[in-house]
Amino acid sequence: MQTPAIFDDGLLRITRPRPGILLLAGRMDATNRGIALAAITTAARAGDRDLDMASLQYIDPAGVHALLTCGISGLRLRRPGPLIQRLACSSPTTPTCPARARTAWRAGASSP
Repeated sequence: MQTPAIFDDGLLRITRPRPGILLLAGRMDATNRGIALAAITTAARAGDRDLDMASLQYIDPAGVHALLTCGISGLRLRRPGPLIQRLACSSPTTPTCPARARTAWRAGASSP
């Protein structure tokens, strides 16, 4: 049985496989970033603050920046791929790169 989506535009699908976790699958870019971030923000305010990024095939630099600076307290990026790690580590919002130490970190945090 497939988990119902909280967001699905054909490019990006966001599901809640269990409480506290959002699974992002597909591609986030300029065409869907705003509405996807709104869905993530709404879910995070309800307690779903872990973003499983393992199935995210693509995210543009602006999308990574938006996730890192969206202001959602306690938002964590789980299982980010190499591209996401590189983009996050090059962001001025992450002066120390926790991705080098582990594969999950709090968005906007300055240390692991």
